[in-house]
Amino acid sequence: MKPTKITAAIAVCFAAQAAANSQASDNIVNLTSPTATELEVISITANRHVNEVYPSIANQTVITASDIQALNASSLGEVLATIAGFDLSSNGGRGQTASVFLRGNNAGHTLFLLNGVKLSSATLGLTDFQKVSVANIERIEIVKGPRAALWGSEAIGGVVNIITKSGENGTEIGAKIASFNTQQLTLSTRVEHGEGQTNILLDHERSDGYHVLEFAAPDDDGFRYNSLSVNGQQTLSSSLSLNWLLNFDRGQNDYDSAFGGADQSKHNNQQLALGADYAIGAQVVSVDLSRMVEDTTTYDTVSTFASRLITQREGLTITDAIELDGNLDLFVGAEIGKETVSGDQNFAKTERDTSALFVQSTYVVGQAQFEGAARYDDIDGVDSELTYNLGIGYAVDKNVNVTVNLGTGFKVPTFNDLYWPTDLYSMGNPNLESERSKNLEVAAYVQQDNANLKVSLFRNAIENLIEWTPNANFVYQPNNVDSATIKGFEVEFGLNLERSHHHINASFIIPTNDLTGETLTLRAKRRVNYVFGFDINEHWSTTTHVSYVSEREQKAWDGNINKIGSYVQFDLNGHYQLNTNTRFSFGVKDAFEQQEPSAWGYLVPGRRLELQAKYLF
Repeated sequence: MKPTKITAAIAVCFAAQAAANSQASDNIVNLTSPTATELEVISITANRHVNEVYPSIANQTVITASDIQALNASSLGEVLATIAGFDLSSNGGRGQTASVFLRGNNAGHTLFLLNGVKLSSATLGLTDFQKVSVANIERIEIVKGPRAALWGSEAIGGVVNIITKSGENGTEIGAKIASFNTQQLTLSTRVEHGEGQTNILLDHERSDGYHVLEFAAPDDDGFRYNSLSVNGQQTLSSSLSLNWLLNFDRGQNDYDSAFGGADQSKHNNQQLALGADYAIGAQVVSVDLSRMVEDTTTYDTVSTFASRLITQREGLTITDAIELDGNLDLFVGAEIGKETVSGDQNFAKTERDTSALFVQSTYVVGQAQFEGAARYDDIDGVDSELTYNLGIGYAVDKNVNVTVNLGTGFKVPTFNDLYWPTDLYSMGNPNLESERSKNLEVAAYVQQDNANLKVSLFRNAIENLIEWTPNANFVYQPNNVDSATIKGFEVEFGLNLERSHHHINASFIIPTNDLTGETLTLRAKRRVNYVFGFDINEHWSTTTHVSYVSEREQKAWDGNINKIGSYVQFDLNGHYQLNTNTRFSFGVKDAFEQQEPSAWGYLVPGRRLELQAKYLF
């Protein structure tokens, strides 16, 4: 069996295929295949429903499990770092706190979903994506630009929807060993029942880690994670089907903080979802229930002090996708939800209700495709929000498309921002408003038989940015004090030859604080990625990832600016397909030890080796 042709990160939605319905098969370009039509992936995140005829003209990328495997990626952060527009800041390696700055936006301005279920914490407003097991990922759907008109709060920079594996036709076991005494065992299997199936995935990973903070007492900051994912679907009739998701992950990790205090955390998280789809003629009605629980306890191993925090989010969503005729469709929906907080902190308020109504439509006429969406959100304790998306795509010819997208977004203040209990050093602010944004993007797409090019220019203006600042008594409190403007462009180029596959992307951003004129911290203005895949023969293949990251700035507690250097990093990966059922992979990350820290004072792991094997039976 010939090895999978993989380069990385890489299914770029080729939009505005309005010239003819036959162009729908060209909508997604994947550099892992010689032709786009070999990829059978339909992205649902941009439209929030399946639209096989006219996929969204939003800027989209789809990463497959094969891409992740080619990279020998051990964390979600490693995967996202290969995509244009993604910048990451990490307090160390795998298991440590990390932030994503999509197109220069703040860390809390990217909405993370797991099979459509929101993952972010209601207290911090951030997603601890480093805990997500990449072994359980079937694909990652990414939409760049605001999508609040369909998904609500946090979707300012974009949306990252992680879709868990649906299982192989059989049982697969995997094992990995890596530097720092890292070990991983995985098991996945599928159980079929009539016209349905249930997929079960188990993952255990542990590592001794390494000393991550330069100024802390030397120690190893390791982790131990265990996860169980169960998902499936059942067709009950030609009209009715059910789907479900149960995801549990628990573990602990050691870390170092520049401010001292807690240095270990344990978590016990879960995501549950149950959905039903009912087809009535040319429309599909969907009902989805979801529940997310994040239970985290932090410890100070020196003083034995412990603090527990539990956040919970429950939701009900009802949607109706209607195909009105061959050129027009309509998608409407309603949501209600509740967020609660409990634990050792005495928040001034511990729960809030949310509700929303949204509508989206696509209309095709001639060579043009029009999209529009609007959403109204009502959040208890915060002003209501009305957001929209407007887009037009035009097919210049069968190979060239141009799109223009305009949209707004918002991020609701967190429980910490609004209701943090008053003490000697800090207090919440119940009078905060949501952070709001307006984004404009213009993009051009060109595709030939074995090559594709995408160029995107964007501008995002954000107001009411929340910042914790001290008052006259040096008590820190959040306020809507900042605004920012982010300008930038991205270029992505892919080329598939007979035995080699190339993907190059470059991004340049100017993220500016409007009040001070300073560059927003921790963002690299320039990033370049080159992923090169080569098929040596029917058994052997290689994948090389070369990345360039420009220098960053980070403001210290005393107001001084610390400079973080630029670097070029090489990751080398090899794969051996022994037979249809057995595959071996090896990797050398940061082969020449050139990587610089992405947060001042924190250390990088340096060169590290990985070896893994998978067997399907």
